[in-house]
Amino acid sequence: MTKDGCITFSEGVTEWLEKMEQTQKVSTVANYRLKARKYFIPYFKEISVSQITPEMIDEFKSFLLHLG
Repeated sequence: MTKDGCITFSEGVTEWLEKMEQTQKVSTVANYRLKARKYFIPYFKEISVSQITPEMIDEFKSFLLHLG
């Protein structure tokens, strides 16, 4: 959690992946987990989910496009 008690992006992704394990195939969740660890979590790090803006998402998409 952040200093103000909000859930961080990485915590949110971890919780979401745990829920996905209950309804999705193992291979699907493994793919989601790989992408989360490789791209999403390193980029958004410990930012509070409530602080992520549409502009930040656009910047992230541009970042991914530059990766190729």
